[in-house]
Amino acid sequence: MVGSAPSAHQSGPRSGHHPRPDVPRPQDHWQARQGNAAQPDARSVQSWLDGLEDSHRTRLKSLQLLKGALAEAVALGHLTRNVAGVARLEKRPAKRVGTSWTQPQARAFLDANEDTPHYLLWKLALQTGARIGELLALQVDDVDVERASLRIERTVTLGAGEKTRRSVGPPKTERSRRTFRLPPDGMATVNAMLERRERLQTEAGPQWHAERWLYPSEVGTLYGYDNARKRWAAALRRVDVPPIRIHDLRVTFISLALRRGVKPEVVARMVGHSSPIITMRVYRQIFEDELDEAGQMVADLV
Repeated sequence: MVGSAPSAHQSGPRSGHHPRPDVPRPQDHWQARQGNAAQPDARSVQSWLDGLEDSHRTRLKSLQLLKGALAEAVALGHLTRNVAGVARLEKRPAKRVGTSWTQPQARAFLDANEDTPHYLLWKLALQTGARIGELLALQVDDVDVERASLRIERTVTLGAGEKTRRSVGPPKTERSRRTFRLPPDGMATVNAMLERRERLQTEAGPQWHAERWLYPSEVGTLYGYDNARKRWAAALRRVDVPPIRIHDLRVTFISLALRRGVKPEVVARMVGHSSPIITMRVYRQIFEDELDEAGQMVADLV
């Protein structure tokens, strides 16, 4: 006779994982169905998985841990087969990232903030689709004036505490390291940033820090992401447009660029996506005027 099913506290992947007390244990399901000495069955495992109310990622992690634990139990002779191998987790639906402004809304926002200190930061985000952290981590040497190009190879990282929020590290993914051409108006914004930097250096005098940030603080140090987010809330209050997150400036650029007819694979390369599928499925927003135009385009189709 095969031994009883191992407890989650006795056997499992040696990963240092400790079950949360509020998460139902899989063995509770099969013990309720067949008694303490019974082996788990596939139906009980699936019932346990379906009953979890955590995020899709946490449920997937739980299933992987259970599969590993039961595989070890099979190897040790406690079970005859790994019944978790047939358990199925429904596909995670693709989530949309934020909301895009229309072109008139984006222009209204910029017009309302033209006389504010952070106007250039918002404008370059809308012109390039770069993440705010990537823009804050730009250095003067990342600008190629002759080729009118911008190089992204670092970002301001976030976390708890002032020190962590102001640290600089590699970008989000390897594909996020990129160099791309700037449109003429984007290059004009970068030139304005360079002029701003020179002006701040003159005004700061001996208080200026000899660092190379393209968009520095008033004394030349790295401008923190937390400060940018605070200024973002104030910027939204200056204009009557739907409020969006600061990251949605990136969503707006992607949607407007695709709306303009730029190829998805080109937009993906510009914003550092690993695949145009992410660009289209997650970031792309459909505007009302596109639906109106489509209605006209399919008239007399047959």
